[in-house]
Amino acid sequence: MKIKLYYGPRKGFEKYLPDKSRPKNLTQLIELSDQNKRAVRVDIPNAEKTRKNKPKFKNVIATTEEYSLLSDSGLNGLITLINEFTIENIFFQNPPQNIVQQLKKVYGGLSEDKYIYKTLGLSKLKEFSTKFDIEILGQERAKYKLISSLYQLAKNYTKSKPLILMFYGPAGVGKTETAKLLSNVLGQKLFRKQFSMFQNSSFADYIFGASHNSSSLARDLLERESNIILFDEFDKPNSVFFSAFYQMFDEGEFIDKNYKVDLKNTIIICTSNFTDKHQIKEVLGDAIYSRFDSFIEFSQLSPDVILELITRMFNKTYSALDSDDKKLLNADDCLALLLSIANGNLNARELDKFVKEFIFARIITNSEI
Repeated sequence: MKIKLYYGPRKGFEKYLPDKSRPKNLTQLIELSDQNKRAVRVDIPNAEKTRKNKPKFKNVIATTEEYSLLSDSGLNGLITLINEFTIENIFFQNPPQNIVQQLKKVYGGLSEDKYIYKTLGLSKLKEFSTKFDIEILGQERAKYKLISSLYQLAKNYTKSKPLILMFYGPAGVGKTETAKLLSNVLGQKLFRKQFSMFQNSSFADYIFGASHNSSSLARDLLERESNIILFDEFDKPNSVFFSAFYQMFDEGEFIDKNYKVDLKNTIIICTSNFTDKHQIKEVLGDAIYSRFDSFIEFSQLSPDVILELITRMFNKTYSALDSDDKKLLNADDCLALLLSIANGNLNARELDKFVKEFIFARIITNSEI
């Protein structure tokens, strides 16, 4: 039996499997095993013969989500399950360390392959720089410092170490949008985790890995499709949890109770609403502060930028209206009025809501509803 371990997202795993393969999966093996055991227990004729003549399969797969279906005893008894069948090839996607240890103990050396993530080169960096000027308004200083940091990665001066960046500044000024833009330029789906959504107890389980059959950061990272990682509102968890990121930020390796993740050559972006670097250091602590490669400040939007954003948002919303609703508006007059009453204290998200509320309020006022 040939055993192959694959580390990466499901779409990569499916391409990794043999062409025209119609494999059995781990869940189906469990069901067949249970059927055979029931057959023996009720003494069905020829049950003993069926048990001796093992079912044969050319290819069997075990996917990331299937391990969570196993109990602790089922996980520990995986080798026994496998030996109930004659299997030519078995492919494991992102197996927990418990399974890897069992397989190595019984079968010795194992074949391992990893998903190849796209990395940032100079051509993509130039494309990102051009698109930043178009899509992220009013953040020229942030762009200059960010490009300087990304250049080091593009030229491999970081020696495969992750690039760890802190984006800080007011809400709604382009921090998250910059991470999305970078991932889009690389043609990848951004890996994003919103840390404010976790309470302390749930965050501990998620970060350190409570059980193989529960969600964890390590398991999610193994399934990521991008080497751009965004930890939104990084400052929200209790600082006691930051120790879990030391090795990740230093060496590009993340290990919990069940999984081990290779994060070399990644770009890890953490966002916060801190106002300055002194506040970051004071709240996060020296140990995690010192592990950031660069702190990139995003500024409050200027009045000119706000007017430009309103114009863009108005044109985008207006162009999406159907012909009947467009007839109810005088576009030039509406935009001029919007610009005249704009609130300079609003951020981009608030401006978007403000523009849409204004447009649809005018439509309702001029309609027969």
